[in-house]
Amino acid sequence: MEVRYGDRDNDRGTRSKKKIGTWGSYVIMVNSIIGPGIVVLPLTFQRVGWGWTLMLLIGYCVVSTLCVLFLADAMTKIPGNDNHRGRVEFLQLAETFLGTQTYRVVIGLFFASLMATSVSAIVQASQVIDHASLSVGSACALQMTPKLEFVCVGETDSPFSDSVFGDSWVLSLGLVVLFVAACPLSFLSLSDNLRVQLVSFLALSFVCLVWCGYFVTLGLKNKVPAFGSSGSSFAFVLFNFAYVVTAPSWINEKQPGVDVHEILVAASGTGLLFFTVPCLLAALSINFEGSETLLAYLTREDSPVIIQMMTFVYTVSELITCIPIVSIVMRNNLIENEIIKNRSLANLVAIGLPWIFAFLSYGGDNVNYILVWAGIITAGPLNFIVPAGVFLLTTKYTLIESADDYSGTGERKAEDVKLGVTRRRGALEEKNEEEDEPDVFVEKFEGFPKWQRGRILLLPYVVIILALTGTIYAAVITTRSQAQM
Repeated sequence: MEVRYGDRDNDRGTRSKKKIGTWGSYVIMVNSIIGPGIVVLPLTFQRVGWGWTLMLLIGYCVVSTLCVLFLADAMTKIPGNDNHRGRVEFLQLAETFLGTQTYRVVIGLFFASLMATSVSAIVQASQVIDHASLSVGSACALQMTPKLEFVCVGETDSPFSDSVFGDSWVLSLGLVVLFVAACPLSFLSLSDNLRVQLVSFLALSFVCLVWCGYFVTLGLKNKVPAFGSSGSSFAFVLFNFAYVVTAPSWINEKQPGVDVHEILVAASGTGLLFFTVPCLLAALSINFEGSETLLAYLTREDSPVIIQMMTFVYTVSELITCIPIVSIVMRNNLIENEIIKNRSLANLVAIGLPWIFAFLSYGGDNVNYILVWAGIITAGPLNFIVPAGVFLLTTKYTLIESADDYSGTGERKAEDVKLGVTRRRGALEEKNEEEDEPDVFVEKFEGFPKWQRGRILLLPYVVIILALTGTIYAAVITTRSQAQM
């Protein structure tokens, strides 16, 4: 496995200078965690119940943090990438440790997950811009069906659904404005997006404070059950922590002195705070119509102007900055893993396709269905099961710099030599304290103390069981709920 180093550009066009410091790392991870799922969490509180939702949020917050640490440790097992001095993307880990067949499945899940995240952010941001247009007059779009024509709707003509144009297939002005604002950022690297990410984080913090104050003034009158009867929104919680696959791209560009463990704890705690406080207050104070999202409600004509403005700021600061991060991660994996070697073609796939899919799925409440099924099909396996599995497999490998370094112990396979690793026997046997050479697994496990080996190995299995249980449960409940609609 060839490792790309962070102090130079390479011929495949992935610039990877390590210049993201502690504060920048914290901001990028918080923005990655929050994502587009926050706008449907108030509905989740109301339908699933505040008790279940809080337990799920806390549980998946802890599990997702562990999974990023699993990936961080696995990245150091690639030859030449000790202390993350090289560049190893998520799909490179899957190819190295999971085998060809599993790797192909992971590729499909990976791009489906990132594509769904990007499309959801694009659609939600565009719809908010269109709702905001109603407050100053009308929202306009090029209608594709049933007749190709340019249409404009006012507040009295528009239903309070996610899209102001109802179920019509349109190219809205909001989508065009968003494209002009967000698309250029997708061609940059993560470090080049740092200033935009910082402004986004500060704006998001201010907006959430204003929102919380507004929700309190509305009165916390709704009786939200602790344990609701509907589980159809269960996948929203799972999808909110589907940021694990993006973490390796940040690790590749962080400065050597940035502590992965500290950043993850701080960012996860902040993300959990954003998920719980404003969303729970919204659930207690707002009566949503159907599958109406928080953003659609806050941009109604009868909402205070300051709240409509803050909602627009949220759209610009959070959803718009989420779009380039996902595209950058997608492009990096395409190029680094040589799935697509041409940078222009990689940009077309990573940047162009999400906008095309967003255009096709803009009308009605399609974004909610995207979030639900993307969370069920991809979030659990990709963000929890794969990292835990990769970590477990790294305990069965000893790294070598070349085939000449092979010591002759253990069973060596041809593909292992090609990857720069060799499978060894007895990797999990008790360590001989008289040996001078430290155990590879216990010697370095990023972010964790040197616990007993059995306790460490128990964590990935717990993560896999929780992810499988959550995924199956969400699929069953969602299928039942949609069948009754």
